[in-house]
Amino acid sequence: PKLLSVSVHKTLLLLEMVYSIFRLRGTKAQTLTLRALESQLESQHRDPTITRREIREQLNLILEHGNSAFTLSQDPIDGSRIVSLKPNPDIPKVRESIKRLRG
Repeated sequence: PKLLSVSVHKTLLLLEMVYSIFRLRGTKAQTLTLRALESQLESQHRDPTITRREIREQLNLILEHGNSAFTLSQDPIDGSRIVSLKPNPDIPKVRESIKRLRG
């Protein structure tokens, strides 16, 4: 699948932001709701031209191609989507997977 509407470069930058958010939370807090993660990314993003929709698209790509680093599950109680950082995330593998989308 080609990366059409979303820039590979911007997606790789967002990947680093996602990873940083989890690293800064410490080892005990390796899960966030998808909504909370999106909100943090929106508030911390330095590019004023990026839209909420672009962040959501990029984050979806990261999660779709980042199964060596992240898991996405659903809370059985309230149905919210939960993003978790795996214990030994392979971020370089995720980067390579995203770079291959340039196709």
